[in-house]
Amino acid sequence: MFSWNVPAADPACYDAEGIPIQPGEKKAPTRSPEYQYEQAKLIRQNYQPGTKVVLDEKMENPYREMPAGLTGIVDSVDDLGQIHCHWENGSSLALIPGVDHFHQDMTQEPVIESSEEQEPDLEL
Repeated sequence: MFSWNVPAADPACYDAEGIPIQPGEKKAPTRSPEYQYEQAKLIRQNYQPGTKVVLDEKMENPYREMPAGLTGIVDSVDDLGQIHCHWENGSSLALIPGVDHFHQDMTQEPVIESSEEQEPDLEL
């Protein structure tokens, strides 16, 4: 029951929806749809398909082991800004910026796309 002798709840212990935050739990911050759209545009520019990413910290996944150092190739970025990847262990788990710790592998070779189709050399 409420009384003046009982301390009020600490707002730092609750998320934006009023749900208690569990110790050690990682949760993405709640954002407005306009903010998410703008963030997703920036993430799409920085993580284009074919970009190589590396996990800095183990990802929690009950179905596949996702250890630190695991590399993946970006497939797409959705409207929420989640980075969908194909991982070297066969998983297709998406990265969530702000929750998952990862970096872009800058040692990858750039993919050169030719605008002209080249015909193969045929010998008769």
